[in-house]
Amino acid sequence: TLFISNVLGVVFCSIVVWMVRGSRWSWYGLGGVVVGGIVLYHSYAKRRDGGNEDDLDLPIDPARTAEIATALRLQRWFHELKGLKSKLKGDVFLPTDECDRYERARTRPWSNDSCGYPYVIVRVLNEHDVRFVLSFAKENNIPVCVLGGGHGSKCMVTGSLVIDCFYLRSMELSPCNRRLKVGAGVILGEVDKLLKPRNLFVPLGTFWGVGVVGLCLSGGWGWLNGKFGIPALSLIEIEMITSDGTLVVGTPHNSQSDLLWASRGAGGNFGVVLSVTLRVYPLDQYICRAQTAYVCPTNKSISQVMHNFVSVNESRVSPDFGSALLVLPCGGTAVEVVAVSSGNRSTRSIRIVEPFTQCGGWFRSAMELGPCDYYDDMQLITDDVVPDRGYVHTSSAIVDVIDEAIIAILIKYSRQVIPNKLSSINIMAFSENSYKGPSSAICGQPGGESLGTCLKPAGYWITIEGKWLRSDHPQGRGRVVEWCNQIKEELHTVCGNMFRTSTHTMGDDKVAFRVEDIFDKDAAKKLRHIKHKYDPTNMFRANKNIRLHAMPAHE
Repeated sequence: TLFISNVLGVVFCSIVVWMVRGSRWSWYGLGGVVVGGIVLYHSYAKRRDGGNEDDLDLPIDPARTAEIATALRLQRWFHELKGLKSKLKGDVFLPTDECDRYERARTRPWSNDSCGYPYVIVRVLNEHDVRFVLSFAKENNIPVCVLGGGHGSKCMVTGSLVIDCFYLRSMELSPCNRRLKVGAGVILGEVDKLLKPRNLFVPLGTFWGVGVVGLCLSGGWGWLNGKFGIPALSLIEIEMITSDGTLVVGTPHNSQSDLLWASRGAGGNFGVVLSVTLRVYPLDQYICRAQTAYVCPTNKSISQVMHNFVSVNESRVSPDFGSALLVLPCGGTAVEVVAVSSGNRSTRSIRIVEPFTQCGGWFRSAMELGPCDYYDDMQLITDDVVPDRGYVHTSSAIVDVIDEAIIAILIKYSRQVIPNKLSSINIMAFSENSYKGPSSAICGQPGGESLGTCLKPAGYWITIEGKWLRSDHPQGRGRVVEWCNQIKEELHTVCGNMFRTSTHTMGDDKVAFRVEDIFDKDAAKKLRHIKHKYDPTNMFRANKNIRLHAMPAHE
């Protein structure tokens, strides 16, 4: 808004100069042009650099670092860290370091809210490093967490030993362009950059800064879910070091296929992932987008748009339908709807998503309908709303249907009860094909691929994204967390057994988590067996943990 207002101001002042040139008023107009130009430049520079510099400042507290350094010195294994450093190829960061190396390593996670104060951060360089670090942690009973791309809430836990995969950034595209092997530290933007010139893609997420491995391990969501499946289904091989130091490779057809199945949605519970191999697809000729901003100043108009969004989404049965997204900004008057299709016929692809531009509201303030570029348009569409980093607390809920009661709750918490105007509620739709393996025609494999995912099929994924500024911390965090929990509690009350959480949640919830909240009963039972097989001591528990229970012999 500031950018547009400044553009209009410069244009207006230029018109004034032209109309009254030759009079003393032209000097005032010229001054307005100069001032408007300066303000315009600064607003652009601020947007280009990611917003207010103070708000994006790293969450560094020297007193807290000194406190954790003191606690580290009191650990009985503190003097063994010198030996740890000498045996690793990678780097070790400690709060006792004299320079700011530790602070820079500690603040790598995307959300400042996830930047805890671990005892040790190890940036591993290879398989040997991972084995040695796990052995050290097990011998000294140190909690372990793993940092990949940095979007998890428990990737930098206070008082833990962090295995940071930042250096595991290799990417290897197979000669036939059908498989892509990526290291555990690779982010989505790096994959896009590699595949774009080749007109190939992997159906991953929507933000360039997300870690590829973490996204696939938790299920994920992308623009073309309906045709190619959720990101987890593109995972066709996984290399992992288990808690006892064993290298395990899971594929759809080997003896560790159970590990691959479990990693497609419950990943992070079984070991440290070194790399994953993803199925690569050629881009269709036409990627079509319908993007509409509906002006909805009343609850009735918002309800109309949401009802129509759900109705249109559930009527999309074409295999070329990708996915649909609805965004409810807190305290705003606009509701944004985006839908995508992918195929080789432009008119057909447009027809699939066109109904999403006719969802109601008072009027449409903006609309785009037609072919677009997958990389230059769709993969950059979230750049304006997702910060490079900041204070973010995200919670989520999965529901099979969105009815009148759910719509009322979401309207209430996006219009009446809000923590601030930076936060939002997003509804991401899944289609019937989102949780199915790709067909043989798409994946190039006779009969398709039947391994599937351990996740329950879902209708809608509701993400509750709370943001706040550094200047409002920690009070802003308290309001955001309470807001997230209130929404989930009301959804849980309304939906009952139809409500479940997801592995994407960042932070703690008041609504108790159970394995059955994400996976069905049979899948939960199988996952516990797999957890017992690969991580019998529950070493990897800094996640939505699959807890080990006493397992009767008949199981």
